[in-house]
Amino acid sequence: MCSGREAANILMQKYAKVSRVSITKARSDDTKRKARVHQGKPRKADSHLTDTFTSNELEEALR
Repeated sequence: MCSGREAANILMQKYAKVSRVSITKARSDDTKRKARVHQGKPRKADSHLTDTFTSNELEEALR
C-alpha cells in the first residue's frame, strides 16, 4: 500500500511517459506567428459585459 505522496509520484511518472506530444518546429513557428498577429488587436467585448442593467433586472437580482 502506498502513501498519498507515493501514489501521486507514481501517477506523475506513468503520466509523463504517455503524455508527451511531439510538435514540429514548423507547427510551433506557425502557432507563434498566428499569436503575434492577434496580439495587438482589441477584442470586441461581449454584450453581457457592456450592456447596462434595467431597473427590473437590478431589483430582481437584489431580491
